[in-house]
Amino acid sequence: MVTAKERGAIFGEYRQRMSKGTLESSGSFTRVHNRTTDGHELPGDRSRGHFFSKARYDLDPTWR
Repeated sequence: MVTAKERGAIFGEYRQRMSKGTLESSGSFTRVHNRTTDGHELPGDRSRGHFFSKARYDLDPTWR
């Protein structure tokens, strides 16, 4: 992803379906300019990102 005021970001998603369950994961990473709360730029950059994951597995019709 390309942005107008900051650097680009990279992100991805992974999904897998198995015979008794599912797995979903997503994440992102970017380097941004270090700024104060009022918007003034400070020296250096910061790394930012996220990672989320969700899984579901069915042991049998009663237990998940």
